[in-house]
Amino acid sequence: MKKIMLLFLALMLTPMLASAQSKFSIAPAAGFYKAKLDALNDDLSALEDLGAKVEKPGGNFHLGGRLYYQKNARWSWLAEVNLWKDRGEGRIQDGGASFDFEQQVRLVPIMVGSQYYFSKPKERARFYAGATGGLVLVNVKAEFNLNVPGQGQFSESPSASGNDFVSKPFIGLELANTNKMFFWGEVGYLIGKYTVEL
Repeated sequence: MKKIMLLFLALMLTPMLASAQSKFSIAPAAGFYKAKLDALNDDLSALEDLGAKVEKPGGNFHLGGRLYYQKNARWSWLAEVNLWKDRGEGRIQDGGASFDFEQQVRLVPIMVGSQYYFSKPKERARFYAGATGGLVLVNVKAEFNLNVPGQGQFSESPSASGNDFVSKPFIGLELANTNKMFFWGEVGYLIGKYTVEL
């Protein structure tokens, strides 16, 4: 059983496009996620104990976007989708023989939620806090290559997919540039758990 614990730190600074006549707005998002991938790190640590040179996952950038609906001056509903990937690898060399290991993790969180603004709508800088919840689609791929001189090369590429429920509390700052464009930065945690068997 491979357990993947998801714990993200999201940092985003992107423009938000809005219409003065509409309660809807769109915000493309780009940021950085740092995930706690227990199973992958455990596998790499085991290889490291055997003398392997390993490269553990250290977080990666994500892309996505949000759709907002302004309920009133202080509250907004939102829906968001993001795509994130990370990987780790290891290699053991013993004489002429070698063993290579690589595992990739892809996550697609799809969530809905709301956020509350602490300042008035006409202020240039508006702090807010909120929370979202939804589904994360998980895909895990691994590749094992064993090369033994005189016996050949042996390879295996297992993969698994699944989903689980996630939630994310967050805080942020929205800066008004014009009546139709805002810039926003945000920090939050995406919390979830998924068990996948390769």
